[in-house]
Amino acid sequence: MALSNSIVSRGSSPRPSVTTGAARRKKKVTQACVPCRNKRSKCDAQTPVCSACSNRKIKCTYSEVDGRKGKLKKEEQDALREKTAKLEDIFQSLSSASGQDALTLLQRLQLDPSFGLSQFALPTRHVLDERQRSSQQVIEFRNSVRVHRPTLGARAGVPGPLSYRTKAQGLGTYEDELKGQAIRVYGNGNLPPGSSIISSIAAFFDCSHALFYICERHEMDDIYDRVYRQRESLDNATLCELCAFTAVGSRYYTDEFDPSVMEALYCTAKLYVEDSVQSNFLRGMRATLCMSMYSLLTKPTSARLWLSSGLHVARSADLLKDQWPRDLWVSYCRLYGSFVFLECWLSSRLGYQAAVSRAEMEVRINYLFGKSCDLRISKFTTQEIRQLRYPVESQIQARFSVIGFIMAGISQDIYKSTPTTFAIVEKYSQLLSQWRGDLPHEIQPFGPVRGRDYVTSEQDSRSIILLHIVYFGAQMLVQRRLLAAIAQCKMEERWTLDGEPDQGAKIQQQCVEAAETCVYLLGMLKYTRNTFRRYWLCIDPASTACSVLLFDAAWQLLNRQRDRAQVQLDKSKECINILDGYAEATCISMKMHQILLPLYQDLRLAETELSSRRRSTIYDLLENPRPPTAHMSAPSFDGGRTSPIHARVIPAMYRIIEVLENPDWRTDEERKSSSLQRVI
Repeated sequence: MALSNSIVSRGSSPRPSVTTGAARRKKKVTQACVPCRNKRSKCDAQTPVCSACSNRKIKCTYSEVDGRKGKLKKEEQDALREKTAKLEDIFQSLSSASGQDALTLLQRLQLDPSFGLSQFALPTRHVLDERQRSSQQVIEFRNSVRVHRPTLGARAGVPGPLSYRTKAQGLGTYEDELKGQAIRVYGNGNLPPGSSIISSIAAFFDCSHALFYICERHEMDDIYDRVYRQRESLDNATLCELCAFTAVGSRYYTDEFDPSVMEALYCTAKLYVEDSVQSNFLRGMRATLCMSMYSLLTKPTSARLWLSSGLHVARSADLLKDQWPRDLWVSYCRLYGSFVFLECWLSSRLGYQAAVSRAEMEVRINYLFGKSCDLRISKFTTQEIRQLRYPVESQIQARFSVIGFIMAGISQDIYKSTPTTFAIVEKYSQLLSQWRGDLPHEIQPFGPVRGRDYVTSEQDSRSIILLHIVYFGAQMLVQRRLLAAIAQCKMEERWTLDGEPDQGAKIQQQCVEAAETCVYLLGMLKYTRNTFRRYWLCIDPASTACSVLLFDAAWQLLNRQRDRAQVQLDKSKECINILDGYAEATCISMKMHQILLPLYQDLRLAETELSSRRRSTIYDLLENPRPPTAHMSAPSFDGGRTSPIHARVIPAMYRIIEVLENPDWRTDEERKSSSLQRVI
């Protein structure tokens, strides 16, 4: 009896005892929702709605019996639709909001799941016209644009296709509200200063044109003439192209440009990018590519949105490729190659899946560079590429696209797999070796080749060096994680990898040699503080080379090989100086510098102590209580020589191993906090 009372007391109302067969049969045949069937004791004649249905705000009564077993009732379907719509609204809001706004919204939703989006002041999202309405990627791209359309001289009073407004003032960008200041936007009656535009164009062609194809020099001259020398009315698409291109060029000579002018160029191009897309697909691809390059170092999430939008425009235009002339298709393929490299480079940098497939890349490169292109070994025929206006630049741009695609595969296959295997490393090592072996003699890195009929320009020479720096960076990216795993096995005296110790020693030697060659090539660029931003592609290779050299120096110090360690520390200091110069331009370089500099200082201190203090036999026995054994499971990196280790280096060695295992330089907490921001 006490048991019956306790059961009744748990319910919301007294439960009459059910003893008749009819009542039992009623409970067997009654159809309700799944929570009701799983928790039948909470539903009876006196309380017709169960607690689960109350929380879901749907009806579930014995009087409304649904005879279709296993199917949802209309109320449940409506509730699920409402819940799905709410989730979709949340995802779209997170995609369109800035990083800080998205984090704030996630925190509010975590504290209060019932928090409505209408209570959160996100920027207004606008709807595209019917032509672009079907594309979800373009919708997300448009959501990121929050710039108002100003009154532009002769166009005053003429409404544009988009009318952007913010929630507070009705005019200005969302950043204006945060900073409390207005950003200038150029127009027909308010053109940017001509001298700055000329300097920006020259800066881009001097620094990046041989790496990334956007347009030819004569095409940019025509755009400049239409803006500044013709008296006809200026269209928005031409102004967008000019501002987007010169915004990228201004990045390379920041000391000569007013930051407000750079921001005004970027905002103007962002305002009129839709006009470029609607005018011509090539103009739209150029504009979005320039916007992504401008945002690459300081706004990586925005750069990903621009690249995604540009790739969508390229794929949409690809449907009409049979109607294009040969010259137009060549420009399209070269421009697409620039998209491929930047998308793959950014994906390997941020750790997401690149939105470029092997098949569509092969189609474009096969058409442009010959029918024998094979991405597995990156072979190209040079018959057609020599017919272009600038053959050396075209060769460099093509190789950049392919090695970027390889780097994206490295990031996915090696750093997403557990554990690291020799087979995957060997696969990509052979791929990179074949890529380098197939390079034509025009773009070999070490000095001019005698007996040629042409002379490589200074810009092409720098681009060739950068191409090979990226190559050695990719080689170290392949081998660095396996290098850390091998070192872990050595220190624990337990071999658990699938390869042989001799293979590990060979990979270690190759990786260190690649780091040393990379430092040598970086020195060939003659770095000064004014040229750091021109060569932003060197950030990753320099940081990877520094970590590998610090690893080798730490291992030499562990085995008391001071001379070799001192040489490696000197080379790693050169890489740290390079990252120090980049720290002013990008937060990524600053973070790498903050991680690597303390490791260098610890190893330098250990090297100084090792050279200044004389070691006695008793001191060595106290520091290394275990005598060296001749039956270790794997030989050491120095060829099997066993010597007393320098115990002070062990903590730094473990920290270097942790750095080598994380190519994106982020902790697990940072990956979790930024994973939702990287979803598009």
